[in-house]
Amino acid sequence: MSDSGHVRGGGGSAPEIAFSEGVPIPPSVRPVILLSGSDYEMGCQWSKQYAQVFGPWILESLRCDIGEDERPLLQACERHIEEHTPECVELMKGMVAGATEVGVSLTYEDVVACFAREEHIIGTDPDQSELDWFLPPRCSGLAAWGGTTKDGRLLCLGLGDYPEVKFEITVLAYPAEGAGNAFILSPYTLNGKPSHPGMNSKGLAYVHHGAGTSGREHRREASVEGSGVPTLFGIMHTLRFADSAGEALELQLSYAGHSGGLWVDTGGDAFNLECRDPLTVRRPGDAGETDFLYASNNILFESEAMEPFVPAHPDYPTRYVTHAGYLADWVTISSVPRNLEMWNMLHNYRGEVDLEFLKMMCRFGGDAPDYPTLEEAEATYESSQGAGWDAKICNLSTEMVGIMVPDKGEYYVSSFSIARGAQANRPGGYYYPVAPVYSLYQLKLVSGPGASVWEAKERARRDLYQADQELRKLTYWDTPYAPLKEVFERAATEWVKGDYYAKRADRLSGSAAVLEHGRALRCYCRSQAYANQVHESLVTPPVDPSGLGLREWFGSWGEWATA
Repeated sequence: MSDSGHVRGGGGSAPEIAFSEGVPIPPSVRPVILLSGSDYEMGCQWSKQYAQVFGPWILESLRCDIGEDERPLLQACERHIEEHTPECVELMKGMVAGATEVGVSLTYEDVVACFAREEHIIGTDPDQSELDWFLPPRCSGLAAWGGTTKDGRLLCLGLGDYPEVKFEITVLAYPAEGAGNAFILSPYTLNGKPSHPGMNSKGLAYVHHGAGTSGREHRREASVEGSGVPTLFGIMHTLRFADSAGEALELQLSYAGHSGGLWVDTGGDAFNLECRDPLTVRRPGDAGETDFLYASNNILFESEAMEPFVPAHPDYPTRYVTHAGYLADWVTISSVPRNLEMWNMLHNYRGEVDLEFLKMMCRFGGDAPDYPTLEEAEATYESSQGAGWDAKICNLSTEMVGIMVPDKGEYYVSSFSIARGAQANRPGGYYYPVAPVYSLYQLKLVSGPGASVWEAKERARRDLYQADQELRKLTYWDTPYAPLKEVFERAATEWVKGDYYAKRADRLSGSAAVLEHGRALRCYCRSQAYANQVHESLVTPPVDPSGLGLREWFGSWGEWATA
């Protein structure tokens, strides 16, 4: 089974993902959608590349029936989009046109409804009953700079946790000249929530959805939650038109509906917007941080005003854990140890944090639940507040890893966890993707689509070299040789395909060139990921601080926070 379809007639008309008995299989390497030009053109390119990657079925799935009771909400959503993110009107019109060009009939209303339908990250109104709270993705994110990093450079890490089968992408966008900053981000599903991590060409980074209370929005009874700006549109608008964290905060506070998140710029200005009513903006230092900020899925800002938003445990009082936030039930149980992991890493290894350190954190897999059986572990999870569970930021429910070096425009991404020793971090928190690669590939936010393709090509070339150097050390008689040689050939094949599409793009212009550049970029990314899979299978990368030559994790030398 292959991630990529066969090229037909030189046009690559087959979907790039694999199918099993007609069922689409999520790709093991996260696809990149490359956009460039006017908003209408980018929308058209978005739909066409969705069809290129997944097949027309994914656009057909956007068709929907809007009930009369939902229509006022949808119209309200349209008004908010027009007021706050007007460029997205043309984007959606372009998406309709692009779908039509690939043979899928969509209406503008279908596309608006797609972006308007969202699940909240966390239950958000203190008057809601426990049953009204949504169970959110268990994501984690951090930003570090100044004295925390080796060279003072801003580094960011965002991980998404949501163990469901989804067909996700990373978006690399170059708006037309004068129409805002270039940006990159990774939406979860097409409607985009929570869409992290992301960054723009000015060095502003969106690290994490920020948890907290999600802005105190009420749950809507109708199926279309149309009373605000769709989350993805708000994030994209902020990345396009904000040059700093200060400007990002101003924009995030201006949108109707949900907005929030952990944002940081290369100057070290950072915030986590945990609540808009009452306004609660967490800053570095509020949880004891020095030159770093982090978040998972609970409220970290210690305040009486936040306590009404915290769910209650049936047996234990809600309590505040230093450096980890409020602990009560369900989502807060797995949030506390993940927050403590990030705090302990960034605080105790201050001055040692670099790109390889963040990669190591994502390979820090954890231990299986300390129970005789999984059934016993899950049965006592809530009643014991997670006792015996070793929740880590990278786990079996991790659906993507994103690492950013904003001032260099570098964005490293994987599908699923890169921790080969990953464990479940909560009941049901285990998912087994098809053919995981456990490796990252690199994108660069540079001057335009062609430059991004060239950077990905050169990175793939170097990754192939490194993989080949290690593979040559084996002989035909070594057990790992044959399977790794097959993976290497796959990486080399993707490089050749990328070269083919890149040369086609050179002979074209406008959106036609962007579509071929998009194909080339995805090929080079797959080439990197498979080459890195070979290399890291033969040269084991660090999985804990000692693997980087640092002092022992949780040794007596450190100041370790626990619950």
